[in-house]
Amino acid sequence: MSGAVESVAGIRAAFVVEAVDHDRRNWVWRVRLGPARLRLHHEVCTHTRGSTTGLTMNGPRLALLAYAPCALLALRRLVRP
Repeated sequence: MSGAVESVAGIRAAFVVEAVDHDRRNWVWRVRLGPARLRLHHEVCTHTRGSTTGLTMNGPRLALLAYAPCALLALRRLVRP
């Protein structure tokens, strides 16, 4: 799948989903905003009290630092205590 994601601030970035493993509940996608390219590996894991989530990010340091707070907010909304 491919498309575009848009931030609350109206910034649009193109994305391509590289892989999805429904059984393991993880997925990998690439996001491109201008010259910056990120590769993101997400996972949702079963926990004794519900679920936990994880994210591994690869890309230019400045882009990762800019994206990390947005990702943390999104992940916290995805999995709540």
